[in-house]
Amino acid sequence: MVNVGGVLSPFNAWLVARGMATLPIRMKQINNNAMEVAKFLENHPKVRFVYYPGLESHPQHELAKKNKCMEAIQE
Repeated sequence: MVNVGGVLSPFNAWLVARGMATLPIRMKQINNNAMEVAKFLENHPKVRFVYYPGLESHPQHELAKKNKCMEAIQE
C-alpha cells in the first residue's frame, strides 16, 4: 500500500478514525506499562540509574508531574 498525496483514501480514513477512538485507553496503558518497567529496572541490582521522569528519583520529576502527558502515571 502506497500513500501519496494530501487526501486519505476512505479505508485509511476509517483506520485513523478507528484508532483515534481507543487512543486514550492505549496511551494510559502504555504509560502504566512504562512505569512498571521503570520501577522494576530501578530496583534491579545491575542497573545503575533509570532516566524516567515518572519516577520520583528523576531530577525533573516535579516538572514532569505538571506536564499533561504524565497525568496517566500520577493516578
